[in-house]
Amino acid sequence: MSTRLSELMDCFQGVVPTGIATCSLDGRPNVTFLSYVKYLDERHVALSCQFFNKTKRNIAENPVAAIWLMHPVTLEAHRVVIRFLRSEFKGPLFEEMALRIDVIASHTGMSGVFKLLSADIYEVLEIEPVEGHVLPDAEAAEALAAPPVAFRAKGTRGELAALQALSDRISRAECLERLIDALLDSTTELFEVQHAMVLLYDETRARLYTL
Repeated sequence: MSTRLSELMDCFQGVVPTGIATCSLDGRPNVTFLSYVKYLDERHVALSCQFFNKTKRNIAENPVAAIWLMHPVTLEAHRVVIRFLRSEFKGPLFEEMALRIDVIASHTGMSGVFKLLSADIYEVLEIEPVEGHVLPDAEAAEALAAPPVAFRAKGTRGELAALQALSDRISRAECLERLIDALLDSTTELFEVQHAMVLLYDETRARLYTL
């Protein structure tokens, strides 16, 4: 493999859902999305198994599958060919992944339904970059290769000063509306953040929602 699995660590953060493609013994494909893919080492990953009956049937007949990993910032994609080894139903790995699934479930209103059935261990056979998935022009490519302008220009001291200014503006907010306005305006001005999302906790439904 020319690409090492450890080079794709950002793809395992769960920001972009990972797709998995399987195929039955008679050649019928199936594609679905996974809640969680965990990096184990250079040759192994663990996939969360919850509701995917068709996927499980296909893997039982044909243990080779492919997952689609995408970088959450650059959107560069890699196709990873994997082979099923075993399922774990208890132990440290299962408990860690189950906790992660519980957190996801609580944020999507699926607590009590969205449960981990097993942590499925796969061997990584091949890693292949998906050519042409992202086609940046020369200017975009240069921007991706460079660090953020605000941080490059100001350095560590500049970041700390910006955080201090942000904290001061938030502390002077007289209500939630002004606090959010100060937060969003300051992150844009001080850190050049062009896109942001604010989530609040709904106590009645015990979940987060976006403003």
